[in-house]
Amino acid sequence: MKYFWYVLLGGVLMLSAHAQAGTTVIFEAGFGSKAEVWQPVVQLLPKDIKVINYTRPNLLEKDAAPTSIEQDVRHLLSLVKNAALSNNVILVGHSYGGLLATEVAYQASDIIDALVLVDPTTRAHRHRFNQLNADKVKADDLLLAKYMPAHLLKHYSNLTKELESSSDVIYPIPPQLKTVLLSSTQVHKSPMVIEETQEGKKLWLSLHNELFSQVLDGEHIRMSDVGHNIQSDRPELIAAIIQKLVTELD
Repeated sequence: MKYFWYVLLGGVLMLSAHAQAGTTVIFEAGFGSKAEVWQPVVQLLPKDIKVINYTRPNLLEKDAAPTSIEQDVRHLLSLVKNAALSNNVILVGHSYGGLLATEVAYQASDIIDALVLVDPTTRAHRHRFNQLNADKVKADDLLLAKYMPAHLLKHYSNLTKELESSSDVIYPIPPQLKTVLLSSTQVHKSPMVIEETQEGKKLWLSLHNELFSQVLDGEHIRMSDVGHNIQSDRPELIAAIIQKLVTELD
């Protein structure tokens, strides 16, 4: 598949040069991840699907100031609104990108035709996990700081503070929005962080169940054989889901 590269709103976009179909698929990556993480999925999509796969502006420069959830949502929402002027829109988000996609869906469900959430984070994540085991959450933060690139530490600190100041309520995805939610339920043999433990996975799934609770048209896929990075381990599944949605919309 061939691509052209553009700069738009401070982020790098990858647009399919062959796109002719009436659907645009917008990908949003997880925390600290760039557009490249979606490549295993993108390369499996037909050439007639328009793809917008971008890196959030705050990740393009190592000394960039942290952006808030609201700023990242506003950036993504502008892409959705622009794409919706001429195409159907499928919004795909992983982890933190899933949180952003969900926030956009709350604001613009009338112009999004389908939502694909890949093991998404939720607004209530920090609250619920602190209730489960606050000491473990704090220890995990210290552990992650040892492995996290220095330029991401300030972004992570900013994000955790925002999540802890957010509501602990899960607002369900709008009922009318066609949604596919993929949840990893795999318990790691040697868990590094609380989310990988049996109790952590149980809580993670309960958050997803609340998120999906009112969806009238969709599917919640629970996967016990794959970890958090489903887009890397099972790209063919996500590509097939997107292709099915495109066919239904077109």
